Amino acid sequence: MKKILKWIGIVFVGLIIIGAIAGGGEEGSDNNTSSNESTTQEASSESTTETKTAEEPVTEEYFKIGDVVKVGNLEYTVNEVLQADKLGNEYLNEEANGVFLILNVTVTNRDKEGRTIDSAMFKLIESDGTEYDSNGSAAIYIEGNDDFFLAQVNPKLSKTGYIVFDVPTVDSSYALKVTGGFWSSEEELIYLTNE
Repeated sequence: MKKILKWIGIVFVGLIIIGAIAGGGEEGSDNNTSSNESTTQEASSESTTETKTAEEPVTEEYFKIGDVVKVGNLEYTVNEVLQADKLGNEYLNEEANGVFLILNVTVTNRDKEGRTIDSAMFKLIESDGTEYDSNGSAAIYIEGNDDFFLAQVNPKLSKTGYIVFDVPTVDSSYALKVTGGFWSSEEELIYLTNE
């Protein structure tokens, strides 16, 4: 009798395992079908969204010298654009490889906590798309500018200083790309023109 109960138990467990495997396979195919339908619906709605986006006109604001440009919790104003071949005095100086384009910029903190001004927040973009990094070593030769970069700006306060870029020529059109800070992906362009 014990042997019969043992065999019935083994057969019963075996049937449960076979049922689970067979049933799981069908559920998986149903899931795949509904998953495929879901993916098709998502792709369809994405293409509809993309089409709508493509049809809508993109209106970018045009910022120039003197405009206050808000990016994230920071505001930027390019006050003045200068140029020079050499910065410093006769003993301590730096010469440009091309021409120094010198931007007088004001940064205002509209955040609720202090923010640090970093050179990574500024890039110069030429009309052909070429990007230039700021030249921090040249900027220290401008009198009174030694505390602009890495300066802590408290909320509701502003800091003004110079950003220097070494560019091949000043005959090209340039724009200053500014960001909302070190971790921000927000950015705007300020065109270096008065018009």
